[in-house]
Formats: sequence, structure tokens, C-alpha cells
Amino acid sequence: MDTDKFIYVISHHLRTPITVIGGYLSMLSDGSLGELSQNQKNVLSKMQGSTKTLSNFITSLLFVSRLETGKYFLSPDKANLLDIANEVIKDFQPTFVASNLKLIYEPPAEFPTTLLDVGKINLVIWSLIDNAVRFSKTGGSITIELKNEVQELSFVIRDDGIGVPEGDKSSLFTKFYRANNAKVAYPDGIGMGLYLTKNVIESHKGEIVFESVERQGSTFGFKLPILNEVPEQTSN
Repeated sequence: MDTDKFIYVISHHLRTPITVIGGYLSMLSDGSLGELSQNQKNVLSKMQGSTKTLSNFITSLLFVSRLETGKYFLSPDKANLLDIANEVIKDFQPTFVASNLKLIYEPPAEFPTTLLDVGKINLVIWSLIDNAVRFSKTGGSITIELKNEVQELSFVIRDDGIGVPEGDKSSLFTKFYRANNAKVAYPDGIGMGLYLTKNVIESHKGEIVFESVERQGSTFGFKLPILNEVPEQTSN
């Protein structure tokens, strides 16, 4: 069995138990199985966060497998980027608190709909925020901006963390690549998030936003055209 097939099989078999665990945690959280103390709710919140992280990791593995085997396609629908971002940011609120990070975010009052693959864009936003959290300093700040720029929508996240060394920038969005300082700060990463982000955004006919200065922080994000028709797809 080749590596890509192995990744697919393992990821596929992990999805069901993780989904079951997440379902029972949700039942606990909403009180369906009885009232919880505040301490129990705090522990449950951390468990839900970890389960979400694992679920997204498994989804990322499946995306990589599909990209490499030519089975990656969009499933676009009319959706609102603001709603997707708000949902992910809400999931990260306990993480911001636990990491002592200040979130600066003023969501726009209104935002246009466009054609998006909701699941893939959700994963992209989650990955970008997760990176910002992991590579920010304790007590630092994270700024998130969404803008409607005529026929283009943008999502940008800025942090004041470790930044990216100049020599790593050209390879940062390739599969399994990690900047040298990122390996030190977070040894357990495997370098899939930005690779997937680039492929998902480009398949939506969008473009990546990236700027960084080592030890001063990074800006990551994307711009997407407002679409009324499904973009032409390739199997990558």
C-alpha cells in the first residue's frame, strides 16, 4: 500500500470514532445527560477543543490524500464568509483565554454571500487561526479582519508572534514544510495547514495573503472573488 492510500485508509477509519466522541461531548455540554458543575464544564470545553483539533487534523489528512490522487474537488454552495469565520472564532474563544491572547475582532455588520465550499473554507480559517495561536507569545494579540472590497472578499489574521525567517518563506506553502523556528516552537506539527490553505484558496480562484518578519509577527489570509457561478475545477 502506497503512502497516500495508507493516509486515506487511516484517516477514514478514524473519522467515525471521533464523530461519536464529539457527539457525546455535545450532549454533555447542552445538559442532555444531566447538569454539570462549572469545573466539569471547563474540563468539557477543553475536551471539545481537543476533539475539534483532532477532527480537523484527520480532515486535513484526507484532503492531502485526495489532492495527491487527483480526487479533490469543490462542493460549492451559496454561503457567507462572515458566518463561517464567526463560527470558527467562537470555537477558539476558550483557547484565546487559556493562551492569554487578546483577540481584536470587529466583524462587519453585513457581508455578501458567494459560492464557497463551506467545509474547506472552514478548515482554512481554522488552520490560520490555529497557527496564529500556536506561534504567538503569551500575552500577545491576534487581529482578525474581514473586508468586502468591491468584487473581492478578504480574510486576514495578524499576530505578533515568532514570524517566519526570510529563508523559509519561499517554501512555506509546500507540503510538509515547516519553518525552522516553527519546529522549535511547536515540534509536533507536520506542515499541512498552509499547503492545504493554498490549494483550497486557489481552487476558489482566490489568492493567498502573506507577510512576515522574524520575531515581529506574521500576516496570513486570503482574498476570494465574489462568484455567482461555480469556478472551473481541476483534479490538481
